Amino acid sequence: MIVVFDFDKTLTQNDTILGFYGFASSKNLIFYLKLLIYYCLVILSKLGFFSNTSLKKIGVFLFLKNKNKEYLLKKGKMYMKIIPYNEEILKKLVNHLDSGDDVYIVTASFCEYVQFFPVNSVKICCSSLRYNHNKVDSLEFNCFGENKVLLLREKFGVSKIDLLYTDSKSDSSLIEISAKTVWVKK
Repeated sequence: MIVVFDFDKTLTQNDTILGFYGFASSKNLIFYLKLLIYYCLVILSKLGFFSNTSLKKIGVFLFLKNKNKEYLLKKGKMYMKIIPYNEEILKKLVNHLDSGDDVYIVTASFCEYVQFFPVNSVKICCSSLRYNHNKVDSLEFNCFGENKVLLLREKFGVSKIDLLYTDSKSDSSLIEISAKTVWVKK
């Protein structure tokens, strides 16, 4: 059986992308000004003025641009240890693995931290950053919306899902290829 889990607000208790921006950044006056700008842009994005991908590109520019790859991987590993998980859904993931199911996490969150997910044998599709001379240059791939299905198919050859766990209607493309969807609510 092929089982797919969304990450943010499904396996975790909250959104992790903004948390990672903060975790990887120095907390100074400039950081808080960038944060204020970013919050305003989040609202405009929710109102439909620009896409999720555009918002993520801006977030990468504001908070991660020119950060060293090794630094981000180190921070990512540390960040994964402090993320509050949805323990009920995490137990379901482990139970699926114990049953021999193929388990995937398909998320818009960044590979720089999701790759350190604490449960082994889970296959991961995530957003990726582009590096130039080992420093973040921009967003390479946003694993959001239809791109989740695209990456799942390209990376693992999966075009049908038996069971999907998600909290978001933005996963409609995954829902379309899933035989059953479990809606995760807080």
